[in-house]
Amino acid sequence: MKKFTLILIFMISSCTFFSFQLKPSIAKAQNYEYFRVLSENVYIYQDSLCSQKLFEVPKTYYVKAESITQEYARVSFGYENSGYPVIIGYMKIGELTVVENTPTNPYNLIKVSTALSDILFNDPNLKNAYFNVPTSTFMTYYGNYNLDNGTKLCFVYCNNKLGYIDANSLNPFTLPLNSDPLPSENVETNTDVDENIENETLNPPSSLKGEGLQIIIIVGISIICISIVYTLFKPSKNKVYKREPVPYEDDE
Repeated sequence: MKKFTLILIFMISSCTFFSFQLKPSIAKAQNYEYFRVLSENVYIYQDSLCSQKLFEVPKTYYVKAESITQEYARVSFGYENSGYPVIIGYMKIGELTVVENTPTNPYNLIKVSTALSDILFNDPNLKNAYFNVPTSTFMTYYGNYNLDNGTKLCFVYCNNKLGYIDANSLNPFTLPLNSDPLPSENVETNTDVDENIENETLNPPSSLKGEGLQIIIIVGISIICISIVYTLFKPSKNKVYKREPVPYEDDE
């Protein structure tokens, strides 16, 4: 009985240990600290389904990875403690390129100003207005938002509000490419980049791939333990002993 108790404790302890080693489906992006945008029309979204656009991240700039899955990455965009909000959103993992080194200047936030008086809106549909923005008002620019009718909006931080304003109302400005070297000479055609993106999508980080291996280990240990218990405590076949007849002795 003592042997059975010890083996049972070993089985429970083993399964519990390996279970705690499993990581959730959204892994902390330890080896994926930054992603880089190497194509046009790549957006940050408000939701993990990537259906509600916030703004377009300019080509050659970066986002910081907070957590990742095979479909999307939860990212942050903007410098902390710099007087303007850090944007937290979601991006499609297939549109991003993994960066191993920390970039020197990851974000594109710059100051822009209004050439004409205009309205800052809460939404890209331009239905919910915040307030009127006078001429020569400065604001922080995050990225563009292109409407289906060809109108270009800018997502900005103005007077403690994040919102959208018509790009035609702003003074002309040029957004330079990020100063970090590009990973490939074929960035314009994006052929090599697409292959890298596909590989990263099909091969999730090792923390995710390891889950399957850990499950196999748990199952294997459980099977071994059960086999040991069965071997030690397998019921033996009861032998039937026939009582030999005692010879009858006649006292006479």
